[in-house]
Amino acid sequence: NGGSQVVNEGGLAENSVLNDGGTLDVREKGSATGIQQSSQGALVATTRATRVTGTRADGVAFSIEQDAANNILLANGGVLTVES
Repeated sequence: NGGSQVVNEGGLAENSVLNDGGTLDVREKGSATGIQQSSQGALVATTRATRVTGTRADGVAFSIEQDAANNILLANGGVLTVES
């Protein structure tokens, strides 16, 4: 709990578990796949990320791909930056 992970340009995080109090920050041209997000895990991301996929605590799949974000849960300080 309370850990943080940053994925920079060209980086890839696979199968990360985003626990309560944790933060996953996926930056422009970074990727994170197979994320398991708790209800109080904070996702910080941009639509300029290459690919972000995972499952929320309620079982709903979420994604950021091709400049589009779907089903993103913004909790506990999570931020989604939508860019054109």
